[in-house]
Amino acid sequence: MAMATSGVALGTTSALVDHLPPCSASSSAFACGLGRSVVPTSLQRPAGLLLASSADDAASLSPSGGLCKVSAALCLGVTAFSAASRRARRRGDGGHVKRRVLQPFVIEPINTFMTDMKEMAKRLATPGRVVLDASEGPKELQQRLKLAGASGGGAAEDRAEWRRLLASGALRDLCSGVVLDEEGLAQEGVVKALQDQGVAVGVRVDEGFFPMNGYGEIGTEGLVDLERRVQGCYQKGARFAKWRTRLKLNMELPTDIVVWENTFRLAECARHCQMNGLVTLIEIELESGNQDKHSLDRASYVLEKVMSQTIRQLNEQDVAVEAIVLVPPTLSAGIGAPPASTESNVRATLRTLLRTAPPAVGGILALPGDRGSLKESARILRELQESNTGPWPIVPIYGPLLLGPILETWIASGTDAAHQLLARLLGASVATQADLRSGFK
Repeated sequence: MAMATSGVALGTTSALVDHLPPCSASSSAFACGLGRSVVPTSLQRPAGLLLASSADDAASLSPSGGLCKVSAALCLGVTAFSAASRRARRRGDGGHVKRRVLQPFVIEPINTFMTDMKEMAKRLATPGRVVLDASEGPKELQQRLKLAGASGGGAAEDRAEWRRLLASGALRDLCSGVVLDEEGLAQEGVVKALQDQGVAVGVRVDEGFFPMNGYGEIGTEGLVDLERRVQGCYQKGARFAKWRTRLKLNMELPTDIVVWENTFRLAECARHCQMNGLVTLIEIELESGNQDKHSLDRASYVLEKVMSQTIRQLNEQDVAVEAIVLVPPTLSAGIGAPPASTESNVRATLRTLLRTAPPAVGGILALPGDRGSLKESARILRELQESNTGPWPIVPIYGPLLLGPILETWIASGTDAAHQLLARLLGASVATQADLRSGFK
């Protein structure tokens, strides 16, 4: 009945409006949606206030004391027609009302590896221990062995002997983890020798670098078949993976697009690794040339920018930062700039970490770099640890800077001498951290 009434009302609207008084004509035009601009101010109220139960009730809305019955009937007819149209649109097949259900948030998938990965991240960043980075690829290691005078010229057998030397050293209670390359991970006996000493085994999963633009900037490659490779690495005994990000640093570089691309790639790597049970070591390197004159503030700004973008990308990829270990560089001014003191470099590095690294991060590995001496690196490490007010521990990770002298000793004097030097260097590093062990539980 309401539908029929509204239909008649709509059909006669134009004719009726012409014969209504001025106030009634404007009111009926308002009721039908015709000429909203001529409605008196007193009638410009929410539509809900015009819904009357009868023509007599609607007549009271007129400012002149009474809206004509025809205009009130038109108001009720249009209202009934609109309500009926809404009800019709809501009904589906069989007379059932269609309800609009909001899409719920995606439920976080359960990662069965997460508990073990969180424990592994804390284990790698154990104060008073050292992480050894022996992840040089076959070509780089062959070149290093050849320069040291290896009898086989750095061939596969020389590389295998070198890894066996490291795995058989006295690493227990000195070393928390060793990073290998994929060739070393597949070598028979190496993984078991490390695990027998309670040393965690890791693997470098990036595959080097590729040029990104004409400014000499590079990106890290290795994402194409990463998921398949990390699955194989876990089966071979690896429990953490390392991914490198290398950026050029000067007064103009790095560019924003290169920062975005590289941080996106490392976040993708972390996502694949965590899905397959591997803690991710995110290593960030800032390279500068011999003529670069950037200041310490410039280096601090760039690292803060890169670290912030890194955490953002990790969050967007749903990576759990508790199963992440960050490996940032120690900041310094360019070689061509006036040098800053070690204390200034340490303060700038810690300030950047406090601004960007979440408290939930598993730990921080200090990257001393390949330049300078072990003594200088030990001094920087101690300054970092003693000045650290963050919620995460800082422990060293040593690569060629510590392993280079051991390799040369092995080539020149044999396995026993190399083992003794390895134990002495690791012991010296641990001794500088011994009084800081109680700082983190």
